[in-house]
Parts: sequence; C-alpha cells; structure tokens
Amino acid sequence: MKEFVISDMHLNHGNIIMYCKRPWLQDGDVVDEPGKRPRWVSDEVKKARTEDMNRALVASWNGVVRPEDTVRHLGDFCFGAGDGKDAVYWESRLNGKIVHIKGNHDRSRQIKGMVMSAVMKAGGRELMLQHRPVERAVEVPDFCDAVLCGHVHDAWDHKWVDGVLCVNMSVEVRGYEPVPLDEVIGEVDRLLRMK
Repeated sequence: MKEFVISDMHLNHGNIIMYCKRPWLQDGDVVDEPGKRPRWVSDEVKKARTEDMNRALVASWNGVVRPEDTVRHLGDFCFGAGDGKDAVYWESRLNGKIVHIKGNHDRSRQIKGMVMSAVMKAGGRELMLQHRPVERAVEVPDFCDAVLCGHVHDAWDHKWVDGVLCVNMSVEVRGYEPVPLDEVIGEVDRLLRMK
C-alpha cells in the first residue's frame, strides 16, 4: 500500500485547459483578441478538449495508484456536477482511497469528508497539507518541516515564505499524476538541506 499527494485536478473543468495552457490545448482552439479575455472557438472544441483531459487524467492517476493506495488530494478536485460528473462520479473511476483537503472551488461538488487542512507525520517529517500556500510563517505550526499545497498551478514548484518551505503539488508541476509520498519527502529533505 502506497501513499500519494496531488492537487488541482480540476476534472471536467474545460477552462482550466485554456487558463493554464494544459497539454490538451491545441493550436486554433482559443480566440485571443487584444484587450479581451481569451475564449474557446466553440463549445464543441471546449467539450472535446475537456473530455481528452478527463480521460488522460484518469488514465495517469490509475497508472500509478492501485485500489489499495491512498491519495491526499489538496483541493480543486472537479467541476460541473450539473452534467452528472460530480465528485462521486470521478471517485468511482479513480483507484485508491481519496482524502480531500478543501480547495477554493470545492464548494458543492458532493465531496464527502473534506478537511480544511491537516498535519501528517511521514518519513521522519511533519507536513502541513492545505490548498492555498501560506502567506506568513505564523500560519504554520512550529513543529512542521514544510507545507504541501496547490492552488497556484504552474506559478512555481516550491518557495520559501519567511523561512517556511512551501511545496506546490499542483498537477501542472507534477506531471499530471499523483506523486508518491516518499518522493515528496525526498524532495522536502533535499530542499531543506539546500536552505
């Protein structure tokens, strides 16, 4: 049984493909006029790219996560419950037990048992898990070695906030699949040694 961490899947959220230039975006998919917000060329193209992304994210997840594994998802799991593809739908297609940390878009997506943040001990480290990065060191308990977060997508892979290490677990910087917790601990160890 293995443990994994990932954030910001945004399953079924077509616009995230455009906003973050996810790899399913193709030339000609978006109209980008000066002074205007970019938009999809058509609803059909948006739907097709969203389905491509959904299939790829599910396949990537299931390619590394086995049914007996646990994944800590750090917020913004899915969109679009109106079409029947809510959290229950996506969880039924993904391997493993999912522990949800609430993201800013996880309001009414039928996600059961979400927590706002958590502290876990693993690999000799104490890690704070939450969706948004911290803004000040006082937000982090003194005993924590690092914060695992998401929310910032591809803005950075890690940064220091008043001496506190924040590691971005967003899919855009993590290869679009959950990352084994032991690899995350190894990265935290390496970054703390470099401090």
